[in-house]
Amino acid sequence: MIPLKKGDFQNAIKYYSESMSLDPSNAILPANRAMAHLRLNKYTEALQDCDRAINLDEKFVKAYHRRGTARKHLGMIEAAIQDFEKGLQLDPVNKEIQNDLKSLKDTMLQKQKTTNQTVVKKEAPQSEAAGLPPTVLPDKVKVNNVEEPKKLHTVVPSKENSQRKKKDVDYIPVSTAILGKPKVPKEPPKSAYEFENIWNNLRNDLPSLYEYVKLINPSTLSALFKDAMSSDIFDSLLHIIEQHFLPQNPKGAFEMLSGLFQVNRIHTLLLFLSKEEKQVLQTIFAHLSSTYGEEQLSVLKAKCRL
Repeated sequence: MIPLKKGDFQNAIKYYSESMSLDPSNAILPANRAMAHLRLNKYTEALQDCDRAINLDEKFVKAYHRRGTARKHLGMIEAAIQDFEKGLQLDPVNKEIQNDLKSLKDTMLQKQKTTNQTVVKKEAPQSEAAGLPPTVLPDKVKVNNVEEPKKLHTVVPSKENSQRKKKDVDYIPVSTAILGKPKVPKEPPKSAYEFENIWNNLRNDLPSLYEYVKLINPSTLSALFKDAMSSDIFDSLLHIIEQHFLPQNPKGAFEMLSGLFQVNRIHTLLLFLSKEEKQVLQTIFAHLSSTYGEEQLSVLKAKCRL
């Protein structure tokens, strides 16, 4: 398993650094290393890696989101807002960025209110000296650093959610927090960004993710993802093939695996498979060998050197 997925952020940085030396034109690698830096509160390093990713792919939504997060922690509030807004220009339905942008703007508003409140406090003694009633501050002004959306407290207590947002970099998608288990779309994705949004919501529910992946024509995977397939998505698709396609639809398993192996960067994705994912791939080939001849599987096996 990739160190980032295990929470081993120091080794994740090393892993992605080595990967970048082998595939320097891949924007996903510095963006993922930026995530590891964010988890370790190394915001300057995260910012630099996001710059690298955006220089390689100016439409990389995650890079703008992560750079905005880094800039927010570095106090570069206006720049962070610009990054979040750019991410939403590229992916208008991204709930995580919408939530982060709203939270950041709400924080700025609360700070402004707090500043105004402080000014009123300083002027209060003068009013009292003049024989006027003391100034009463509105009791509805909040002084929390983060103001949560009003409806969020029905699912997650606002205090706990505020503390969690201070600690975490990857937030629970708002749609999941508010609505519970996400619904599986009835139409296949039209872009890699659209797929990744749904995948983020369903990634911990493989049966539902399987229903979504079934909607995709395997022959279109290469055109759908182009250079945007991450190692995490690739790994989860292998698990879906093993756990759901093989038992229910062996032909679909073969077609999906064949489609995956046509995706750009497949050699890099296969090169950095963990021991666990390599075992999953071997299991898939072992099951397919009972239905498909060695000649049909040999081309696929050659790509991953099995």
